[in-house]
Amino acid sequence: MRNFLLGFVVGILTLPAGAFAAAWMGCLPTNASATPARSEKAFAHLALDSIVRLAPRMQRKHRRTRIEKVFGFALGGIVRIAMAARAIAFEKLHPCH
Repeated sequence: MRNFLLGFVVGILTLPAGAFAAAWMGCLPTNASATPARSEKAFAHLALDSIVRLAPRMQRKHRRTRIEKVFGFALGGIVRIAMAARAIAFEKLHPCH
């Protein structure tokens, strides 16, 4: 168990230390006009592919929420109209004056 934890900690610390060393020695291009690395393109395409895959699901979800909002608004209007009509009818039948 001790060797496992030691290997885990060393593995966790090695990746950031290697990235820092590569940046410190100037191996990573930082100028804006540099062409992106192959790994950077792969990560970008991975993100783009997931967005494209999830877009139809999100459109359905937003369409459903818009329909629910319109329905809720209409139902709320009907309830308000019914309450106002009830108050008017109650006032006419039972005047308080």
